[in-house]
Amino acid sequence: MPLDRRDIERALENKLGFERTEGAKHRLFSLYVRGKLMVETRTSRGTGHRVIDDPLVTQMAKQVLVPHKFFIELVRCTKSRSDYLKLLAAPNDAA
Repeated sequence: MPLDRRDIERALENKLGFERTEGAKHRLFSLYVRGKLMVETRTSRGTGHRVIDDPLVTQMAKQVLVPHKFFIELVRCTKSRSDYLKLLAAPNDAA
C-alpha cells in the first residue's frame, strides 16, 4: 500500500522519536534507545518520491524491524511508540 513520504517522515520523527539527518539526496532516520543505535532507514528527498510505493514501504518496514502491516499501522497512527518498542524488544513475537 503506497504511503505519503511526509506521513512516514512525521511518524518516524515525531511519533517514534527517530533522529533525522539531512543528506544531499536522502534523509536518514536513526532510532537510538538508551544511547544505542537500534535501527535506521532513509527516504529520498527527490520530488519524484512524494509517494512511497509498496515495495519501498516493505523495505523500510524491514529496515526498522517490523512487519509490513505493523509499519503501515505506525504511519496511520493505529500503533504507538510503546507498541513499536515492545515489538523491538521481543522480535520473535512479530510473526
